[in-house]
Amino acid sequence: MEEVIKKLSDWHDAEVIELNDLAHGIAQSESLEAMVESRQAYQIQHMKVDTIWEAIEMVQKTK
Repeated sequence: MEEVIKKLSDWHDAEVIELNDLAHGIAQSESLEAMVESRQAYQIQHMKVDTIWEAIEMVQKTK
């Protein structure tokens, strides 16, 4: 179980880095269209990060 949590945590950390990069992209957008596209990508990535976190919590509860 600990190995599963470790792998999920590593994956989560990598995805959070991507999420932060996308947030930076929103802030650096040079047009409204670019900002909207960046924001959509950010929202999708945020859902992915949340889902991984929920999986970690679920595995921890089953320990």
